[in-house]
Amino acid sequence: MAGGLDSAVGVVIVLVLGAAAGCTGGETTNGLEGKPAAEVQQAAVAALEDAGSVHVTGELLSRGRPVQLDLRVTGDSSSGRLTLEDSQVDIVTFGSELYLNSDQAGWQDLEAPAPVAGYAGRWVKLGTRHVDVDVVDLKFLVERLAGEAWQAAKVEQSAINDTKVVALNRPDGASLDIANVGPGYPLRLDDRPHGVHLEFTEHGADFQIAAPGDALSNALTDAELAWLDATTSKLMDTMNAVFDSVPEYLDSTVLTAFADQLRTCSRELARIGPPGERLEPVHALVKQACAQYDVGAECIATAAAIGIPAAGSDESRRQEEAINCGFDSSAAIGLLGGALNKGNEIKAHLG
Repeated sequence: MAGGLDSAVGVVIVLVLGAAAGCTGGETTNGLEGKPAAEVQQAAVAALEDAGSVHVTGELLSRGRPVQLDLRVTGDSSSGRLTLEDSQVDIVTFGSELYLNSDQAGWQDLEAPAPVAGYAGRWVKLGTRHVDVDVVDLKFLVERLAGEAWQAAKVEQSAINDTKVVALNRPDGASLDIANVGPGYPLRLDDRPHGVHLEFTEHGADFQIAAPGDALSNALTDAELAWLDATTSKLMDTMNAVFDSVPEYLDSTVLTAFADQLRTCSRELARIGPPGERLEPVHALVKQACAQYDVGAECIATAAAIGIPAAGSDESRRQEEAINCGFDSSAAIGLLGGALNKGNEIKAHLG
């Protein structure tokens, strides 16, 4: 009898232990369910930062516009696809560098620089300032989880597809689901009031993200940079030197040479040739400057043709007016300066 009783007790103990284990599914929680919201939030942020990588899908507002995303993110790099309105954009990021591939509608949705629209179906390397879209990297995701608003949330236990979670439920309806077993990874962020719904999977995965090998660059080419230098900085130096080298005594020979030097601007511009479409605003300013120098050259040539007039004569007055007209063309240096500034502006935008 005693032996039978001991066996019965043993069975009861086994059954009780088994029942207790069944209540937790055989898993030990990470204890977040018993912590205040601020600590749960901090644990989720720390777990994501420690993971270093994550696969994020869902929707968010990027600069006020809804964007569907499917991205694998590791550190400051990411790779995947964005869907904006009726267009799709493939994206690879490395820090401040963007590699994008889209059709013409996609480039328009991104408000990309005009020349890029011609690269439909091609990878293009850009800077983050070139397009109207936020870069989603690990820092971006961490910032979405680290807001103070979560510290006022209610901590509740729940489940996602049989996975135990701790839910931070805010009064405004937003919720953040965090793994309740193992590392406290963020699993789902649902902030519909602010247009955000994100799912997080593959925490800590070794994503091999590489830049597209055949990507075009939107930056100015070496030839474009050389054109800018020749038609702005160097031409400014040349035309300034023309006026600096004019002697005080102006006879016909000096005036003829001066007129020829004033035409240097147009000759140089013709020799260098026009640039591509992207530098046309600079080209237009340089042409205006050269045209003013050409007017000055005609005035000086007129003065040279008069020769040595009698003092106080009409020809003397005409010659003086013509010489003044020639020297007035020195104001064209302002247009060359404007061309230089415009070139620097384009370089900053496309560089």
